[in-house]
Amino acid sequence: MFLEQRRKRYDEIPKLIKICEQYAQYERSTLKKIIALRTEAMHTTSIADKANKENELTKYLGKIFAIGEAYPELKSNTSILQLQTRISSLENEITDRRELYNDSVNLYNIRIHELPDIIIAGLMGLKEKEMYKVSEEEKKDVKLNINLPK
Repeated sequence: MFLEQRRKRYDEIPKLIKICEQYAQYERSTLKKIIALRTEAMHTTSIADKANKENELTKYLGKIFAIGEAYPELKSNTSILQLQTRISSLENEITDRRELYNDSVNLYNIRIHELPDIIIAGLMGLKEKEMYKVSEEEKKDVKLNINLPK
């Protein structure tokens, strides 16, 4: 699947949190939520649960990018810019891999119901696989217009 890209994103998140913590002390609840979601997503085994955690994590990453927009000194920090670029790139790769995974699962699910594959699938006990679901709301771009006190 797209395990490597997700692992890389999981590795980048603590770095992003650490930099943001230095600038936005009162944003602790958002930062703690991202850390908790990262941990939950890393340890979830069900495809549906993992998809839900990943989608929520993506939403909160959008919020942390919005925090960066609200702080000019944070926005201009080279480290934060590099991490934002890296995480955005990983998000795109994850989306591509998720599409590939879903295409493969869809083909598999179709084939195990067609002749002659249905016979082999029946003998081997093959069952339909679950697709990695993302809601239409979660597919939309994150809006970065938030008002933070200065």
